[in-house]
Amino acid sequence: MDEAIRALLDRYDARVRELALAADRVITGRVPALRRELDTSARLIGYALGPGYAGTICTVLLSKTGIKVGIPRGASLLDPEGLLGGSGTVHRSVTIRAVEDLERAAFLALLDAAVARYRDGVPVSRVEGSLRWPPHTSGQPRRDRRCGAGRSFDKLRMTCVGSAAVGEDRSYGERRFASGPSPTLTPYSGSGSE
Repeated sequence: MDEAIRALLDRYDARVRELALAADRVITGRVPALRRELDTSARLIGYALGPGYAGTICTVLLSKTGIKVGIPRGASLLDPEGLLGGSGTVHRSVTIRAVEDLERAAFLALLDAAVARYRDGVPVSRVEGSLRWPPHTSGQPRRDRRCGAGRSFDKLRMTCVGSAAVGEDRSYGERRFASGPSPTLTPYSGSGSE
C-alpha cells in the first residue's frame, strides 16, 4: 500500500484503520487488477480498472466513526439485500460496521456487478435493474412535462396521449386540432396596409 494512503489512515483511530485495511484486502483480493487512487481532500481511496472517473469501480470513504464503500452508479445495480444506502439517484454506498460485512455474499456480488458493468461496457441507463431501465415500471403512464397534467408522451408516435382538453390534441413539434378545421394563415404582404 502506498505511503500516502498509510499517512491518511494514520489520521484515524484504530477501528477505522482496521476496517479500511480490511476493505482494501477484500477489494484488491477480489479484483487484483484494480489500482488505488487517493483523494485526501475527500478522505477517500478510489479503486479503478480504467482511467478517470469512468473507470472507478468503488471507493472507500473514511470518517471518524467508520467507513463506507461507495459504488459509483450503484443505484443502477440490483441490490436484493438492500445493502446500498444513500438517497442519491446515481451513487450509493454500503456502510461497513465490522470486517464481517465485507465478506458477505451480497456485498461481494455488488463488487462483482460493478466490475462486470465496467468490463462489459454496458451503459449505465441500460443496466438491468436500473432506476432508469426499464424506463417506467409502475404500470401507470409516465407523465411528461411537455404534455401537461394527466397526459403522457408516446415516443413512438411523437405525440401526447391521455385525456386532453376538449377539441385539442398536442403533437410534438406541431399543433393539430381533433375537431374542426385547421387554422389558416394569411400570408404577410409586407405592405402594412391591411
